[in-house]
Amino acid sequence: MTEGRSLRFSIYLLKPAIASYADAFDPDYLDGVEQAPSITTAEPNRTLVEANLSFWWQRKSSQRLPKFYPLLSPAFDLPDERLYSSNMSGVLFLTAANRKFAITFGYGHNFLREDAKVRDFGLKTALGAMDEEAIKDIEFSTPEAQPYQTKKQTGKGGGIFGFGISDVYDIIKFASGKSSREAGELGSSSVGGNDALKFNSKCAIEELPQKCARALQIYEERWYATRKNFGFIDYIRHEKDPSITSRLDEMLCQAFVVDASLLVLSPPDIVYEDMVRHPIIQRIIQDVERQNGVGFIFRENPRCLLAIEIEFSTSSKHILGGFTNASMMGLVGVVIGPEDKYAKIARIAKYAHKLKETGKAVDGLFLNVACYTTGEFMALVARP
Repeated sequence: MTEGRSLRFSIYLLKPAIASYADAFDPDYLDGVEQAPSITTAEPNRTLVEANLSFWWQRKSSQRLPKFYPLLSPAFDLPDERLYSSNMSGVLFLTAANRKFAITFGYGHNFLREDAKVRDFGLKTALGAMDEEAIKDIEFSTPEAQPYQTKKQTGKGGGIFGFGISDVYDIIKFASGKSSREAGELGSSSVGGNDALKFNSKCAIEELPQKCARALQIYEERWYATRKNFGFIDYIRHEKDPSITSRLDEMLCQAFVVDASLLVLSPPDIVYEDMVRHPIIQRIIQDVERQNGVGFIFRENPRCLLAIEIEFSTSSKHILGGFTNASMMGLVGVVIGPEDKYAKIARIAKYAHKLKETGKAVDGLFLNVACYTTGEFMALVARP
């Protein structure tokens, strides 16, 4: 540990194809960048030697007066020589667990090539390292016809779905929260990440290789999915690797040349063909066909694969509302009620089907929903 204030660390994992630290640099940002010479001692620190440390720094601008100086100088005697400032940035390279890392300070992330970084390393590591019920800050986007981005924060922290996240459509870009006990080696009470893993710490430079190795373990073992319930972040991801996006751009341009009339620009959609083959979904589809006597119709543009409505209030209005929600929200819908109220739920189901037969319900509505008692549904999902 070091004395004084903690530092903000941003740790990037470099791709295995990066053979040397120099390969990670973006040539457009190297003007004025200098390599700091290492301090040689009679007894070198073995940890630092094995980590193969290399530090590069840059003064982003020459010394200058702050922007408020012209406004205030006519009225105040300001000490010019003490107001000059300049921005400093740097990147520290090191090797840990046979992988190369870049730790940036200030605007040091600009030194790195975009295609040198492992995408979402920080996000996946942070989600794996943090307490699931203590998320405090999250940024996500929704890929719709008019895409929008959302940032939400909470003081006390909470579960991810308390932020209004859809695990089917939304793309998480950044998350931060309280570190879990099992990730204690990171040495920070909170952790966050996007492409970079971010945390505050007073650690000494000798401790950085160990922290990077621990972060790599959390990432490679996919704690975010194997120990936490964040595996859905892999459903849809932004592709940001320039080597891939440039190739996609070329393919799109070629398609325009061949026949632009065949192209349709649209947000990504979820493909359910493989999911509906799951035995539980197949059983529910069979029960839908048996219960309505007509057949099963998939809803277009559902919000999820399976929508389940549990009816605690058994008024006719609430039950019919439950059928409507389950049908409209899910590709497949389920309505569950207590055994002693199931007869009423079944009657409302027949009423809903009658609305469909008489043309008073939109196409496909109610023809994707099965109803069960609590015991029946538990037995259905328990079957191998």
